Amino acid sequence: MTLRLPARFWTESEAGWGTRPDGYTVHRDEAAAQQYVADYWRKERERNPGGGVPSEYTCPAEESVMVEVSQDLHDEVMEKGSAWAHVTSHLETHAKSWRRPVAA
Repeated sequence: MTLRLPARFWTESEAGWGTRPDGYTVHRDEAAAQQYVADYWRKERERNPGGGVPSEYTCPAEESVMVEVSQDLHDEVMEKGSAWAHVTSHLETHAKSWRRPVAA
């Protein structure tokens, strides 16, 4: 059985270095993905109340894509709602064939 869940790819931006892939988050459903991103930005505003652009930050893609996940990752996401993974090489290799927006 193929297990698929919505994921958001994240990009790190660092002054003087540019941008690079920063991993991905996997979510129980699109609502969990949206909540995770909203919580991330809320915490970012708390860390940076002045609103200036920090020298280093990460930001998510605007849309989720469906990705195949292992049973272990599926179980973790079902329990926690979301999970972060910094290793992107496998997904980057196959992302083009998997990319499609998740229906809201």
